Amino acid sequence: MPYAQLAMNYAWTPLWNTWAQFTQRFYPSAISDSPMVNKNNLRELTVGMSYTF
Repeated sequence: MPYAQLAMNYAWTPLWNTWAQFTQRFYPSAISDSPMVNKNNLRELTVGMSYTF
């Protein structure tokens, strides 16, 4: 399944880190033509924060 992705990462300090990721997945016609699916793509946004110890 083809997709496009954009990610970022920011270190606030050497121990604290923030990250985000946006992904868009493109369904092939075998999936999007199904009567059970009403979209031809899917968008996801994931964000997080981490601490290294």
